[in-house]
Amino acid sequence: MNFNMKISKGISTPHLRKSVNIAIEKLAPLFGLSQEELALARHFTIRRTLRHLAKMYQDHGETVPAYSCLDMFFFFPVRNYYSELGSLDSDDLVCHEAGHHLHRIINPSLVRQLEPLIKIKEAPHEFSELKELVAEYPVMILGLVDYDKPPYSYYWTNLKRVYAKYGAEFLPDLARMSLDDAIRQGLVQ
Repeated sequence: MNFNMKISKGISTPHLRKSVNIAIEKLAPLFGLSQEELALARHFTIRRTLRHLAKMYQDHGETVPAYSCLDMFFFFPVRNYYSELGSLDSDDLVCHEAGHHLHRIINPSLVRQLEPLIKIKEAPHEFSELKELVAEYPVMILGLVDYDKPPYSYYWTNLKRVYAKYGAEFLPDLARMSLDDAIRQGLVQ
């Protein structure tokens, strides 16, 4: 599925903003967003550098795209260092990061509950697993990646297991789930 996101060598912030907006609109029904949640999701910030931010972000590095669930911003590096798996503005990458954003919008209590631990980078690993599972789930639903080919086949074995068991319709419940429930149901380990 192509979201009309053009891949370019000089990827501008307005181009990324448009790509994220397109992804949000495409993913909103998959997440089961209400109109109020969708309105919130349409307001976001894109950062191209992490300099001048809190120390916790400076360890992330300037080469890997990310979404900050604490401060609710997208980070897309100035230069495209994401060549290992594709372009900085590829559908799968933008949808994955938009998935983090939508997860944060519809389940703010998950982050609030763990915020003190997130700030000192001591959140339980299951928290990261749940965040990544939710962010990548719509990418699988849309068929944007072949999960049977490396490197995806190695990284996403749990995603494939959960998706095979619960299917596409599970995403709204998964995204609203507490960490304790996700652990109890064996969705993260």
